[in-house]
Amino acid sequence: IHNILKLKLKYLVDCGLYNDNTRKNALENEYADMEQKTISILQFIRNGTIEVLNNQYEKNMFSIFLGMQYTRTPKCRNGKINCLPEGQFQISDNFLFYWVYIFLSDGIGSWISSSRPSLLKNETDIPFITGDQPVINIKSDYDCVPAKEIRLYYPISPKLALLFDEKELFENSISVEDVLFYNKKIKQASEALVIGNKKDAVENI
Repeated sequence: IHNILKLKLKYLVDCGLYNDNTRKNALENEYADMEQKTISILQFIRNGTIEVLNNQYEKNMFSIFLGMQYTRTPKCRNGKINCLPEGQFQISDNFLFYWVYIFLSDGIGSWISSSRPSLLKNETDIPFITGDQPVINIKSDYDCVPAKEIRLYYPISPKLALLFDEKELFENSISVEDVLFYNKKIKQASEALVIGNKKDAVENI
């Protein structure tokens, strides 16, 4: 993953020498490029398998994409996402500064690339929801206190979600209580927007 990041960072560093509009456009170009590269990976996962992540290159690309998904959010822009382990991915008060934004995204992507993914299958009547902070640390209480651990959760459909942990793998099939827990965490982490395919699932959290 480091070779991919080096090439990407060189491009962003070069753009960062110019004005704000050039920097913003460079980031948007990076987002668009990564989204295109991960469309096929997401399609595989939505079919109920994570075998595609056994390919380290594909996993690296997807990890960088998720790092961007974590930081490209209203909560990050507003400086309210101090929910990662202190000292591991520290966010400064002025974290919107261009370089901190870039390195935080890539640092999270690197962590995901070295972690163990589990595919959670929701066979209950309650769908997974998502929000304007789609990748979250479920070990955080989202109370402005740095989390002591990290376990990242990413819902990709009402019935499927990914969970990343440094050591553990998790059971595929989960309970109603599990779904409600993950949905509650998504709501806690979201700044303004929570999305679901059923009104009750969003309102009754």
